[in-house]
Amino acid sequence: MPKPRRTVAREENVLIVDEKSYNQKEQKENHDRDLPKLTDEQKKVYDEIVGAVLERTGGVFFLFGFGGTGKTFLWKILSSAIRCRGEIVLNVASSGIASLLLQGGRTAHSRFGIPINPHETSTCNMEKGGDLANLVKEASLIIWDEAPMMHKHCFVSLDRSLSHIVGNEDGKPFGEKVVFGDDFRQVLPVIHGAGRAEVVCSALNSSYLWKHCKIEEPNDGEAEINIPEEFLITDAEEPIEAISREIYGDASDLQDNTDPLFFQGRAILCPTNEDVNMINEYMLDKLNGEERIYLSSDTIDPCDTAAINDEALSTEFLNSIRVAGLPNHALRLKVGCPVMLLRNIDPIGGLMNGTRLQITQLADFMVEAKVITGDKVGVKVIIPRLLITPSDTLLPFKMRRRQLPLAVAFAITINKSQGQSLSQVGIFLPRPVFSHGQLYVAISRVTSKKGLKILIVDSEGKPQRRTTNVVFKEGCGAISSEDDWIIRVKVLKKWTEMIDGGGEILRFQLVDEHDGKIPAKVSDEDGLYDHFDMNVHEGHWKLISGFVVELTPPEELFSENQHTIVFTDNTPACSKWYSSRALYEFQGLHRHKELGVQLSSSSW
Repeated sequence: MPKPRRTVAREENVLIVDEKSYNQKEQKENHDRDLPKLTDEQKKVYDEIVGAVLERTGGVFFLFGFGGTGKTFLWKILSSAIRCRGEIVLNVASSGIASLLLQGGRTAHSRFGIPINPHETSTCNMEKGGDLANLVKEASLIIWDEAPMMHKHCFVSLDRSLSHIVGNEDGKPFGEKVVFGDDFRQVLPVIHGAGRAEVVCSALNSSYLWKHCKIEEPNDGEAEINIPEEFLITDAEEPIEAISREIYGDASDLQDNTDPLFFQGRAILCPTNEDVNMINEYMLDKLNGEERIYLSSDTIDPCDTAAINDEALSTEFLNSIRVAGLPNHALRLKVGCPVMLLRNIDPIGGLMNGTRLQITQLADFMVEAKVITGDKVGVKVIIPRLLITPSDTLLPFKMRRRQLPLAVAFAITINKSQGQSLSQVGIFLPRPVFSHGQLYVAISRVTSKKGLKILIVDSEGKPQRRTTNVVFKEGCGAISSEDDWIIRVKVLKKWTEMIDGGGEILRFQLVDEHDGKIPAKVSDEDGLYDHFDMNVHEGHWKLISGFVVELTPPEELFSENQHTIVFTDNTPACSKWYSSRALYEFQGLHRHKELGVQLSSSSW
């Protein structure tokens, strides 16, 4: 048989060839056209980053910006500035939908081979001397958008792998060629069952890699806020019908709507999957068109030898499992309905986790749909059934589900919406948001305030004008004195540690109300050692304030939390200690007084 013709030399790295295939003339034209559009602040950032790349001085940067302040626009100009010189820029994002906004964008997991569930010793799936490793080594700049929503172990994994690949002997993180970007007011890493401390300490700014970034600090904790009247839906006897009609109009007319931009710019956002499912089922009921229900084939993964013969793990039980990122066993679809991809299928073709499509045809084991997000809008694609393994590590066994990797997407969760810009946004809050930055993300998805509608309902379905916002100030950047913070902790352990040159450090292992472990210390040099040693005892609960939070030096790490509380002479320590019961009774009095309250010793 004839051998295929080779267009690339045998020794060529196809990944590098692909990244260098951009038309330099076109990139230069795009760059020169858009550069004058930068604001003075954006131009300053541009000059610093491009200068560091071209002069080979390097650097690790974090670009902070609210939603809609032009971060994506700046990413595109930075990419053109480097690519027009024939050099490589790797554009990645933490979510599939955000990566579609960048030319040549990929998710960070797929580009760098980051493990799905990284841990503190993880490394990326790239071998030194391999094509992927050489590509990353050859890159002049790595742009990583939506960085704060990923666990710090992802960044540490890449840094550890780059150090091995590049031969980093001076300890400079990432080879000093990475730009991170996003807004710490948006969603932080999602950790099942985690409390505030664990979520905050999983973020990028809790890693040793973090470079301090001065930002405006928002409110902290949970606060009741009033929503302006112009955004509220207040006349809603049937809440789901009201929010659906406000965003999509009459559902019976949707099947005949052939404009892909209609669905591209619209979505209803909800805090939880349960809320999302209610709206999607309602919209499917109202939508006229051909309908099919696709049933999955669920089995135990053959590699899980301990569970494969477990009679309790029946087919019916596996069918009932619903976890994030896994399509339902019974997937109900109609021609005309919008759907969202749950897996990366074809990154180059725009089919990423988070891509939205509209169903055009239903077949026995596949569907045809047209893309309604990204730069492939209007392109028709075939989506087949795939064998999907859930990434949820809470399952005590490994299973596989063969199903279409789709979910109906009239409504999507707030977390799934991060990175999208929409002209019409409906926010449905039958319950308050529950995590840092969710409300901010939801509201900042809309491109104009006239396109925003919010429906808040109580347990009886009656419209409300107030809702709860959640912000963890620890997750918003710089670490400093926290004299205005009050936290409730229990002392699990207390011990003394000798330091070089004499002197002692009194250390504590604290735990907050969500079982988040927090290290604390006071040194002999501060003259406070005896004071805290006499008054702080294991097993006691305490309200503490007037402390300082600092990043823990690597040599002092003895827990997952890379922040340490440092007690000062402003930290009350000696008056009244609360038992668990007394603390419970005390919480009711101070639940709404935590912000900005300074407790003196007498108030303890």
